[in-house]
Amino acid sequence: MRIMRTALRTVAVAVGLFIGLQASASQVMQFNLNEMTDRAALVVRGEVIEMRQVSIEAGGGTIPAIHYTVRVDDTLKGTVNSEKDVAIVEFTILGSAEKMKARQVMDGFPIIQAGREYLLFVGQTSSIGLTTTVGLNQGKFDVVSGDKVVNGMDNVGLFNRMNVDFALRAGGPVSYDTLAGMVRARAGN
Repeated sequence: MRIMRTALRTVAVAVGLFIGLQASASQVMQFNLNEMTDRAALVVRGEVIEMRQVSIEAGGGTIPAIHYTVRVDDTLKGTVNSEKDVAIVEFTILGSAEKMKARQVMDGFPIIQAGREYLLFVGQTSSIGLTTTVGLNQGKFDVVSGDKVVNGMDNVGLFNRMNVDFALRAGGPVSYDTLAGMVRARAGN
């Protein structure tokens, strides 16, 4: 009987998380750059050097998650560790590494892959060790076209309710230096 209760708890936790993520992914609140900066515990630019499947123990069961290691080239907010004079940050996000590699994730969920360079707005880590990017796809920026960045929403709405040049409001890739300067100013770095 105890095994049956544990199994039911595990299924309930997994279903609850899945439903919550689906609702969040399809109905996520739109954040502008200032709001994302305020909500992020860490804002870094760097290359994902490792992603591996892990399991998180919670609610009497296990939850699949992906543990990322990022070599940090620029820290805009927060603190990173150094290993052999290389700045490194690690975090764990709910999900399947195989589905992430195959790009088979829920709509709006950030796809982060090893060997790629990103600007990441990482949220606070939960009590069970999970986090995600702020606003899901909004907080994961691909580095493209040399030194431009674009999030999973094509930067649409990124500068809403902000006093910025009208050209920035159109969406599409923006200069990393411009965005980094705005984040640093907001974060007080």
